[in-house]
Amino acid sequence: MRVVPGLFVLLLLAGCAEEKEPATCDQNCKDFNGALSVIDTVNFLYNQNFAGQPVGAKDITVNCSASGSTHITGTTAADNGTGINTLHLDFDMAACRRVGSNYDLTMTGLVANDGTFSSDSTSMTYAGSAIVLLGEVGGGVEDLDETCDFAISRTTTSVTGTFCTRTFQGQLAQ
Repeated sequence: MRVVPGLFVLLLLAGCAEEKEPATCDQNCKDFNGALSVIDTVNFLYNQNFAGQPVGAKDITVNCSASGSTHITGTTAADNGTGINTLHLDFDMAACRRVGSNYDLTMTGLVANDGTFSSDSTSMTYAGSAIVLLGEVGGGVEDLDETCDFAISRTTTSVTGTFCTRTFQGQLAQ
């Protein structure tokens, strides 16, 4: 077999260039990803159980997507004239595990979700006290193993708030 001089070195260097440094995620990034995981879990539970259903009082216990359960209580409303939906729901999670595209999170505790949304705007809050959070966020970049309070505000373009007493902020992809 004939080896072209320099080609072997070029291939070797190209192989090294393919290796990437491990992804890093500072505390703001970790908290932002944790908040996004909470939001996605609550939104998933809402969409699976209430989207397209009649509005009004809610009181239902459901299984979470991977394991555990959630007792959901509160109210939903819709203004057909403006297209604005309003909700005031409590999600009492018992080892509720959800695996999303960028996280694997198990939550235990009560998460209050309040706010409005329409086809083109969102203004929601997600609040929890002494919530047990266990799993991976940010595509496995960071482990999350904390019991803490959080207050998350989500608009159409951003997510801000406090996560385990730390302030965070981040922009949503449009």
